[in-house]
Amino acid sequence: MRVEIVMDKKGIIGIIILVGIVLVVGFFWFVGEMNGEKCVKVQTTCCPCNMGGKEMCVLKSEVEDYEINLSECSPTVLCSAVFNCEIDSCEYVDGECIAT
Repeated sequence: MRVEIVMDKKGIIGIIILVGIVLVVGFFWFVGEMNGEKCVKVQTTCCPCNMGGKEMCVLKSEVEDYEINLSECSPTVLCSAVFNCEIDSCEYVDGECIAT
């Protein structure tokens, strides 16, 4: 018993378009990972940067450590009303996260 698969031109064009879309999405995902999306800005003190606290760029894999540290902050901590936000975005350059 033989099964024959018959594809017309529309079917082949559809498969080519689908493969093309998958390749483009995969390429942009890969480029995004290589161009800094590994790094994120995190709050490093109990007060956020818009209330006098500090921030820094770290690897996404380290964010949970900072969140654990912040969970130990007292809910009644007093923050100064000083805007101290200096980081717009973060990039992964030469093996480390830097502020840009």
